[in-house]
Amino acid sequence: MQGAKGRYLALGFLLLAAGARSYAIEKNTYSEPSPGSPLQPINAPTPATFSDNSKQWILNFSGFIESDLFYDTTRSLIESIGDSPVDRPSTVAGSNGRTQLSIRNSRMAFGLDAPVFEGWKSRAYFENDFLGFVPAPGAGVTEAQFFSNPTFRMRHGYFQAVKNDFTILVGQTWSLLGWQPFYFLSSVEVQPVSAMLYTRIAQIRALKIFKLNSDFQIQTAVAVQRPPQRDSALPDLHAGVRFVYNGRKSGLTRGSSGPLQPEPMSLGLSAAFREYEIPAAGPTAPVMVNFPGYAYAINVMLPVIAAKSSTDSGNTLTLAAEYTSGRGNGDQYLGWTGNLSSSVATGGSQPSQQLNLDGNIGSYDSKGNFSLINLSSFNLQLQYHLPTEYATWFTAGLGQLYSNNMLGRVPAAGLVPYNREQVAFFNVAHSFTDHIRVGVEYSFLRTTYIDGDFASNNRYQLTTLFVF
Repeated sequence: MQGAKGRYLALGFLLLAAGARSYAIEKNTYSEPSPGSPLQPINAPTPATFSDNSKQWILNFSGFIESDLFYDTTRSLIESIGDSPVDRPSTVAGSNGRTQLSIRNSRMAFGLDAPVFEGWKSRAYFENDFLGFVPAPGAGVTEAQFFSNPTFRMRHGYFQAVKNDFTILVGQTWSLLGWQPFYFLSSVEVQPVSAMLYTRIAQIRALKIFKLNSDFQIQTAVAVQRPPQRDSALPDLHAGVRFVYNGRKSGLTRGSSGPLQPEPMSLGLSAAFREYEIPAAGPTAPVMVNFPGYAYAINVMLPVIAAKSSTDSGNTLTLAAEYTSGRGNGDQYLGWTGNLSSSVATGGSQPSQQLNLDGNIGSYDSKGNFSLINLSSFNLQLQYHLPTEYATWFTAGLGQLYSNNMLGRVPAAGLVPYNREQVAFFNVAHSFTDHIRVGVEYSFLRTTYIDGDFASNNRYQLTTLFVF
């Protein structure tokens, strides 16, 4: 027995020694992946450049531990608000507050650089957190289960290959619509904030960068993404162009954990084209009717007070804004449901007919007629960074998501549809060290219902992070 243990130990040391010859491990501070970014030619929680790993595999790891303490004036929401509605003030949840403390937004990420092959630099990337889909406490789940035993889930999982200025990406990551995550609102609360595009989705993407000079470049990208309705049999088609001027930069963190580095002035244009197949009304054999959908987005990042160097965000002021419009694009807004019936047509000659479509995209009216939901949104933010030695920054932002064709639609059981979400927030964050960061935020959310009633929530939040 002793000899067997010795042989296993010897074999283990031999494997470790062999691995040490072909693998290296690097440690870098977490930053949000940016698919195809010229700042990060290939994505992982690593610096903006590749290691010269012509022979080695290189493993990168990073992440953060986050603790969120927040008080809401209603009982409508959990960590991530998104475009979930605030409960009406006539309800118990809408007229009473709650305090919550959560670590569920903590993350870990791993990237693996492969040896360079004929000029191709490739990397696999995994990122996970603990915000997995678990019903809220009270729906057969205890509060101890929800907060103390959070569900581990996939955020990103893809591989990416780069050669010269061409990138190919396959897997799950940010949607191309809105050039996510370059223009995300910089919040302390768990993202997304209301009225901002926020979608991670399986896709195949190709990106080409055209460098006009040392400062100015144009990014062009196309993507085939998972369709919001698999029964449509057609994938989502996305395209975008982004103009980037590196000669003028300023600080803009992404969320509460973003790196403190200047971002370049840019303008992003993008669009999505999709199609839905819905059963035709009537007693005849199943006949499908096609409903085309679309969405487009305009994003801008403008340094009002520019950085003095390409690596220093101190004493900079940034304006960033996003405008979107579309039809059948509700899946691009996390939490948006409109309080509509999500699966069954309840009017017309076939009241039991299945939609096989989320209620945030399209629905029937009381006469049994189907149509896609129109949605438009805008948001903007201002962020100011104090001089570098203070490691402190302030952000103020607002946004609105609105639908103009919600009247007359069939609601989910016992609910009233809502057609407008409005948000305003202010936060301040400070990095005590390269790894310890603290932020506080006040946010106001207002939901408008189609009967004219509205509900509002005030959130006060303290967040601490250890970033590694």
